[in-house]
Amino acid sequence: KINISIMTIGFDYFQVLAIFARINVKWPSWVKSLLELASFLNFNIDIAGPECAFPKFDYKIKWIVTVITPFMFSFLLFLIFLLLMCWKFIQKICSLKSGTPKYFSHGPRLLATYLLIMYCLYLSVVRRALDIFNCNPPDPPDGYLYTEFVSEECEAGICKCGDADELQAQLVPWAALIVVVVAIGFPLYVFYLTWYYRVQMKMDQLLRAHGLGDSRATSVDGTVTVGKRCCRSHAKETYSMRKKYNMLYYHFKPGKVYWMFVILVRKFLVAMCALMFRANVGFMLSVMLLILF
Repeated sequence: KINISIMTIGFDYFQVLAIFARINVKWPSWVKSLLELASFLNFNIDIAGPECAFPKFDYKIKWIVTVITPFMFSFLLFLIFLLLMCWKFIQKICSLKSGTPKYFSHGPRLLATYLLIMYCLYLSVVRRALDIFNCNPPDPPDGYLYTEFVSEECEAGICKCGDADELQAQLVPWAALIVVVVAIGFPLYVFYLTWYYRVQMKMDQLLRAHGLGDSRATSVDGTVTVGKRCCRSHAKETYSMRKKYNMLYYHFKPGKVYWMFVILVRKFLVAMCALMFRANVGFMLSVMLLILF
């Protein structure tokens, strides 16, 4: 079996590292190149420069494509779920397979896939949503705040903040919704899962450490229960748990099932620091180091 824990650690490291590419610091050229290269792991569409190949590819389109990507994947996986369910039904009607079909047995794997996709896209979606709130005064100041992005829908391409006729004000409600649903909602969902199923997840971690749990025969079945406690699952069944939620805890030490939530919160705080303390770069970098280490 291939342990991809090291790859996951490297992925998280370079995703966070890519944030420093947008900070107003005069990095050495080789550091700047390294940071821009790390931006690929943030699924940064700006690297491809689509507006160069497609002049009509405005910032508004780029923003919408980025923030709806998780929902597009959810719709795609739901279609795959329905197609597989229809295929199992066809197999039963045409007697292509004996036995009673399990129409929903592929659901847990698709859920695990979606959680992995959400985890990979989380930082890029959060940063794109927070971009709408990134407003700065010009030098010299003229009494207005302006965004860092430019758009054809704004006067002279420069977008003014707080103007109802400008793109920034039009995207603020949608950006706030993305912040609530994705930036805050997804970590809370992960926290709920890892807290409610913490006993089963720890047991599955122990089974995995001994090379067990990949089949029902080597897993703990659902007949074993634990004492009733508030906000905790009472069953100890681990096989379906691994199929659905293994990406949330499998590469952490047994008992540290909550660490994925910590990583997501850390990513969110780093993205918030890049927005809130942008006027004082030294303080921003200090706070980021405090969060990361």
